[in-house]
Amino acid sequence: MRTSNRGITAILLAAVMVIVSSALMIGLFLRSELFYYQDIKLREELAGTVDTIVVGSCQDKFAFVPSVLDEELGSVSYNLSGIHAPLYGQIALMEEELSRNPVERVIIGVDYDTLAYTSKGIKAIGDTKIIPRLITPLERAKYFFSNIHIEDYDIIYSQYTNAGLVCTKAWITGQKLAGVPYEARGHYCLPANDMSLVSNDPISEYQTYSLETDIIENNDKLLKDLIGMCKEKGAEVMMVMTPAADSYVWTYDGWDVVHGQLKQIADENDIVFLDFNLYKTKNDLFDDKISYEDKWHLSDVGSEVFTREFSDIYRKVDAGDDVTELFYEEYEQALKHSPYAGKE
Repeated sequence: MRTSNRGITAILLAAVMVIVSSALMIGLFLRSELFYYQDIKLREELAGTVDTIVVGSCQDKFAFVPSVLDEELGSVSYNLSGIHAPLYGQIALMEEELSRNPVERVIIGVDYDTLAYTSKGIKAIGDTKIIPRLITPLERAKYFFSNIHIEDYDIIYSQYTNAGLVCTKAWITGQKLAGVPYEARGHYCLPANDMSLVSNDPISEYQTYSLETDIIENNDKLLKDLIGMCKEKGAEVMMVMTPAADSYVWTYDGWDVVHGQLKQIADENDIVFLDFNLYKTKNDLFDDKISYEDKWHLSDVGSEVFTREFSDIYRKVDAGDDVTELFYEEYEQALKHSPYAGKE
């Protein structure tokens, strides 16, 4: 019996040690700035000065360069977008920034899966990047218990334990990690990779795959809530889809359905929606060989070109100009001008 009790005691002590060590490592991670997205202190430094905010997911974090927006629009801007950030996470971050900044413009980034965000695993990874960016422990706890499904707890634990181990190792060894690039103000640079189709028969890859077009859960309501929250604070809101590599657009169908869903929400909320996959000069500006890091995300080269072009369009819209002639009405039209069209 004593042997059995000792065994149970040993197991309980081991469990307590694991819990305590995990809590210490995770706590160290949450208090650090060792990862590029841990921008609490940076945003606190800028509080009260930011008048332009970009909010969205991965595509937008890599696409919009605040320093270029400032140069082109005379703004003080911040890219609040997050990696795999779900809409409810974007709302949580925006609530904080709208409450402490004189925000005049909000650029809401949308993409092919904004309304059809189906992967709970990916969402959980997005949640792990949102929580360390919330200011108070109470906000973090509220976010955790309100939004994270119990089946995703293992993902959260794994992600935070691994991050905690990295922080602990860096602290013990004095190793310096990249940390938060303060000067980038939320933007993150990606190197260019060649995203051009390598097939000798591009037509064989035409619309081989399909985008998910079913709106899931309450994503449409959340997007409307995000728009409404920003407008309520007096900000001018614009919805933007950043360009994807043409090889990606070429190989998927369903784009017009997604575009129509997003445009309907924009129209219902009386805001402008710009889809840069339909921009008529897209292929002149963005080369699949150098403008993208992968098929979804702009490279450092592409992001600067995009931000300058977007700023030019923004100025036109702000002046009351009609910019609809600069965009194709639908993807079927745009694909006729794809560099892969006519090569069959």
